[in-house]
Amino acid sequence: MPKRPKKKRGLRYRLSKGEAPRLSPAELLLEHVSDVDLARSRTHGTRIAAYNTQLFYELEGQRAAHADEIRASLQSIAGISISVDDWCRQVKARYALSPLSCAGSLISSGRFNYGNDLDSRFPRFPALYIAEDRATAHCEMFQIATETSGTLSAEEMNFQPSQSIAAYALAGTVHQVFDLTRAENLAPFMEVTRGFTLSSELRKMEKAFGIPARHVAQTPEQLMATVMDPNWRSYPMYADIPANSQVLGSLLQDAGFEAVIYNSVRLAGGRAMAVFPRSFPNSTSMVRIRGAPDQARLTVLDSQTCKESERA
Repeated sequence: MPKRPKKKRGLRYRLSKGEAPRLSPAELLLEHVSDVDLARSRTHGTRIAAYNTQLFYELEGQRAAHADEIRASLQSIAGISISVDDWCRQVKARYALSPLSCAGSLISSGRFNYGNDLDSRFPRFPALYIAEDRATAHCEMFQIATETSGTLSAEEMNFQPSQSIAAYALAGTVHQVFDLTRAENLAPFMEVTRGFTLSSELRKMEKAFGIPARHVAQTPEQLMATVMDPNWRSYPMYADIPANSQVLGSLLQDAGFEAVIYNSVRLAGGRAMAVFPRSFPNSTSMVRIRGAPDQARLTVLDSQTCKESERA
């Protein structure tokens, strides 16, 4: 009779609750998370999310109460006109035939707009993201500090498979642009918001959860640091609430601005722009693709095509 194959012996650990396993020299455990650690981590994450939600709605309520003042403060800064001749719009190749479509920003939020990945309490609005050169567009798209690092490509740096990218040269002019490259332009806005307060309930949560005390920004530089935070996605991801930059984008669109220009946090010296198509209906602003393929659609973004840009 043939012998039965021996079953492979797996590693077994006899553990008390919360105890780390003791290993023989021949065994290697890469990671150990006890039930206690897991429960503690989940509880902490829930508390952090609850705290951030409380913080957001306390400030949101005060922004709503001062909506007219906030709008006037932003409108007190004159919008500028930016020529986008030789600027760059970079998209994944599968979207190459709709190079000026903003539909993707409605699915996945950008730094200055709301998408479907946020709670439905925050009405989504689109933005077209462009950069003043290809290097900046590439770094912004892949969220890296340089186009390449050593022998690693941008795609490899982001643990993404190799993919085809389409980079388009642009032409045109965008008017009524809020210049966020100058922190002092936030000063009138700060005059309204620096007096906002945080409740004693929030302070109790900070103390109970071991969270460093938060404070309302008092200077344009402090607010700018939160708006241009490289890790701005952590708020939408973990707490399902907008980041400060997204709130500012919503306020700027509401104030009638057609775009916001800002310094890239990924490539020193580079500038990028978030264009708000919903502010285009009565505008003479225009963004055009240079040398677009014959089969391409939506190669011009202006007052006539701004609504189509959300669907293409």
